[in-house]
Amino acid sequence: MESRGGGKSYWKSLLVGHNFVFDGATDYDDFLLAKQENNPLTSESLIGAIEAKYSDDLIAKVKLGLNNLPGTETVGNKVYPSPFFKKYYGSWDSGKTITAGYDTKIGGVWKKLGSESKIQHRSFNSNAMAANGTRGNINVIDEVGFMNNLLAVLGQMKEAAADGSVKQGTIWMTGTGGDMDGGSTEQAKAVFYSPSSFDCLEFVDEFEGYQNKIGLFIPAFLTLNQFKDEFGNTNYDAALSYLQRVRARLKKNVKTKVAYENETVQRPIIHSEVFLLANNSILPTIDLKEHMDQLLTMQDNPSIKGQAGWMTLDAEGEPTFKLMPGKIPADYPVNPKDDNTGAVVVWEYPDENAEYGWYVAGNDPYDFDDAPSSASLGSVILIKRGSAFNGGFDRIVAEYTGRPRLASDFYEQVRRMLIWYGGALCLYENEKQQIKEHFKKNYSLHLLAYTPGVMKANETSKTAKARIYGQHMPTGVKKECEIYLREWLLSPIGDGKLQLHTIKSIPLLKELIGYNDTGNFDRVIAIMLAIVQLIQMRSIILEEAKKKDDDTVDPMSFFKRQMFKSNIR
Repeated sequence: MESRGGGKSYWKSLLVGHNFVFDGATDYDDFLLAKQENNPLTSESLIGAIEAKYSDDLIAKVKLGLNNLPGTETVGNKVYPSPFFKKYYGSWDSGKTITAGYDTKIGGVWKKLGSESKIQHRSFNSNAMAANGTRGNINVIDEVGFMNNLLAVLGQMKEAAADGSVKQGTIWMTGTGGDMDGGSTEQAKAVFYSPSSFDCLEFVDEFEGYQNKIGLFIPAFLTLNQFKDEFGNTNYDAALSYLQRVRARLKKNVKTKVAYENETVQRPIIHSEVFLLANNSILPTIDLKEHMDQLLTMQDNPSIKGQAGWMTLDAEGEPTFKLMPGKIPADYPVNPKDDNTGAVVVWEYPDENAEYGWYVAGNDPYDFDDAPSSASLGSVILIKRGSAFNGGFDRIVAEYTGRPRLASDFYEQVRRMLIWYGGALCLYENEKQQIKEHFKKNYSLHLLAYTPGVMKANETSKTAKARIYGQHMPTGVKKECEIYLREWLLSPIGDGKLQLHTIKSIPLLKELIGYNDTGNFDRVIAIMLAIVQLIQMRSIILEEAKKKDDDTVDPMSFFKRQMFKSNIR
């Protein structure tokens, strides 16, 4: 992954071109020996992308290289091609093949000669198995940020790049900062941040330090030609300083952050900036990213890290939180191969003086039918509602995101958390009803919130009217929730801080930064629902206060006040 202008396309065209011209040989003596023994080598290259428009530029560069091989000589009117020149036939179009070879007549019979090295061009938009049947020793997938089926494609190509237990092919995947698209980005991130899980080379994270291993990242300051010497060596300090000055200047524009966001995404300095969707997300991704970067420098601070544990029952059978150092909170993005049981994380214990309505929760459950290896987790987020009595602004006090072996174990952790926080009212995503049945069986249905009346999208929703509890999440509702979430994140809380600066959950921040309307974002759905319940609670409180005022109004009060004034006069 790298910024635009780093030469990825030229480098990939060199790999493919070299593989084709020299029939896969990487040692010239081996190449000559094979020809002398009349046993020429042969190679196969594959160029692919989600659509041909993303690979056509690379195809053009390969053709440019093959048509301009060094060593061509012109003597008189006759042109002698490069010694490396190959005749080939076929088509460069998607789904077609270029083959090294030519027809010649030998003894009056036409025969096909040549090494038969191949360049395959494939598009994966409607077919993740488009590379099946190929056996490329060099495979290049371009612009993976648009590959919404990247994981499925890699699953199929794994066999194409291997001969039984022997891996005989290399798969290169490349992406560009700014060239990302919704849920496709999440698939590229999954590979980049868990490279060994997908048979990819892994590298030490020297840029941000919070990932153990990452894919190959080329920062923008290594791609600026004006800071390179005649041998291609970069003056790192000068290049980085230049990029930082550009960002500082653009950031001063308080009216719009579009230019600053575009600069950050198009020319990333650290790898997480590659995956920002600044122009494709309704959420303030740059602000969230800056806040997360600050937290990452303090992630070992107990007040940031929180306490990890599990909800248990005490001697009286009451839910209580138990610290368990061995419990590890589930990270994001999820690696299906990991143990994603997760841990309950507590940043603030329940207030003993809390009144009803101080705590609300949002819950995105998972279905019994989901496979245990699914990337979908359950998530519940508890928020302490801000008031004049508890600090004035909302804050997340606890979270549990994970996938225990049994879905009922997740539901029970949610139930115990709600009881522990004084009967917090939880709005849950009600597409599946198993969590409701669990609460009903445990006489805890009162902890689940009714379908909120504040959601405008619910007014015409048949599903919302049919279900008393929880919130259905079709597109219209989700769009409305996105707006409420954005407004909540950007709400000022004083001293130049925003509500988003109260978030301490780094996995939640990662999800918010990467959020789009097609990916899997369990924590984001949970916090959306919690915020909707916040709005619903405030609406109820205002209505009750208004009703109380109306009920206590003395119809004779006006006349009594007038009589009192008259007596004074």
